[in-house]
Amino acid sequence: MSKMMLKVKKTGYIILILIFIVTTLVSCRREENKQDKNNENTNNDLQEPNDQENNNTGENNTSNNGNEGSDDLGNIGSLEGSIRLAGSTSMEKLIEDLSEAFMNKYPKVTVSTEATGSEKGIEMMLLGSVDIGNVSRRLSESEKNQGAVENIIAIDGIAIITDKENSVKNLTIDQLVKIFTGEIKNWSAVGGKDQAIVVIGREKGSGTRDTLEETLGIGGKSQYSYELNGTEEVIEKVASTSGAIGYVAGNSMDDTILTMTIEDVELTVENMKQGFYLLIRPMVMVTDKDVPLKGDLIQGFFTFIKSEEGQEIINRLGMIPAE
Repeated sequence: MSKMMLKVKKTGYIILILIFIVTTLVSCRREENKQDKNNENTNNDLQEPNDQENNNTGENNTSNNGNEGSDDLGNIGSLEGSIRLAGSTSMEKLIEDLSEAFMNKYPKVTVSTEATGSEKGIEMMLLGSVDIGNVSRRLSESEKNQGAVENIIAIDGIAIITDKENSVKNLTIDQLVKIFTGEIKNWSAVGGKDQAIVVIGREKGSGTRDTLEETLGIGGKSQYSYELNGTEEVIEKVASTSGAIGYVAGNSMDDTILTMTIEDVELTVENMKQGFYLLIRPMVMVTDKDVPLKGDLIQGFFTFIKSEEGQEIINRLGMIPAE
């Protein structure tokens, strides 16, 4: 073999060796890169659950911070204790429904109420026998001077009622004045049959009586056949007495009596809102000026009454929520 051929063959071997070395190095490098990627993926896999856990923890913390100690009434979610009320029989159904809903929302709260009449309710509140006096009229200046604070929660109408056999369905304000002062004594004078009018009213100190007589301008001039100590008593007496006429809270009417229109206007929420029905009065929860409301249980009750749930109860009973 010639020297030239040996030289070429030797050069070829060297080239092959170099190619092998380069190939080996490239392969090693690829393996290293692959291993690095695997390690990186492994680390990411290990890290993700921790990150997820951290994210969940953050979400839970945010949720807890948003809910802790709060509800739709504000930061009074842990209300507990007792509230005592007394007063207007006209407000009895309203207070019972509001109290029941409030206690359902806050099982640790007890609300007790007694129907004593408006004037008695104020007296008991001022004496400290109860926390709130229920009054179906505006407070007098004398009562305010004694420390009574007027909190109006709703507006209600006063219904003029008769027995179901009465043929008279409407009266004017002037006719009401003359009936309740005794000037008109027979139903025939207002388009009815020849029958004596039996006037049934509430006792002195009744918020309904005070408001009606003030509205009609007959304070101290009214003449009653019967003076009764409660809304239910008036309804029962009117229903069972032929020729009777009386007055009760609009939210307490039932199918045992007839409700008259006044000046041809029916007692409805819309007519009260529009100012068409004239015999209206406020539903008032009276508190003592020396008892701070902010932040305590009583304030929680007032806040509930102003809530959507409380306003719905007032609407359902045919009254207008106070603004």
